[in-house]
Order: sequence, then C-alpha cells, then structure tokens
Amino acid sequence: FLVAELDQLLELFQLVNERLGQLLTIRDAQIMLGKLLTHLSGHNDNQQLVTHIRQDMRELYEQIEHLRSCFEGLAYPFDHARADISVADFLLKVLPDAENPVALYEAADEIGHALPPLQARIIGRLCQIVECVETHYGLPMLEDPPEPDVDLKDEDDDND
Repeated sequence: FLVAELDQLLELFQLVNERLGQLLTIRDAQIMLGKLLTHLSGHNDNQQLVTHIRQDMRELYEQIEHLRSCFEGLAYPFDHARADISVADFLLKVLPDAENPVALYEAADEIGHALPPLQARIIGRLCQIVECVETHYGLPMLEDPPEPDVDLKDEDDDND
C-alpha cells in the first residue's frame, strides 16, 4: 500500500461518515415522495397535494445534488470499468431531472444502494492496511472471535 492510498481512503471514509445523516434524510424524503405519489393517483385535482409533492421534490433534488457534489473531484479509490470515475459518478451517474418524480425516486435509490457498500469497502481496505502494518512490526494476528451460541430451537418445540 502507499501512503497516498491511505490518505485518500481516510479522507473518503471521513466524508462518507459525515454524509450518512444526509443519506437518511434522502431516504426519508424518498419514502415520503413515494407515499404522496400513491395518494396522487386518485386525487389529481387536489392542488394542495400537488403543491406539497412539488415542494418535496425540490427538497429531495437539493439533498441529492448536495450529497453528490460533496464527492465531486474525488477519484474512486477502487478498480472500476471506468478508470477515471469520480466518487460522485459512482454514487450517481447523472443528476435526475428535478421535475421528474420517478427519476428523483430512482436517484435516491441509487445513492442509497451505493454509499453504504462504499463505506464497507473502505473499511475493509483500511483493515487490510492495518494488518499489513501490524505484520510488518511483528504483531500477532488477532484470533477470530468465538462463534456465538445461538439457540435456533422454536419455543413450541419444547411442548412437543
């Protein structure tokens, strides 16, 4: 590993962790948008509902745009079919049309399915680096934790 890789991973790890709350906000807004759109299907003439949906769409778009922009200019640190991909492009290839509720919903979904695995992958690579450093200094590998005792027996099995 290189020190530059470690610096890049640590910077990205910190940024991802700082954005997890925003990801939850996006998820909640996505769920709300889905529910509102379901109500709209039978009430197209409800102007108050339409106004509320447009407001929620605008807020969701702003959240998606802000989260994605936080990762602009950061190179994706892992192998990818596109060698020059940014983390922003990895999370969401293109910003959705702010006036298209389906595109907004799908963009929120795409980010929600990309950010947590990226965080896990960064943690995994950082763990590999730590193991290399520990091995270099002659530290013993940690033992695997013991398997937990899990009782898979159903309570009703006792009454048979």
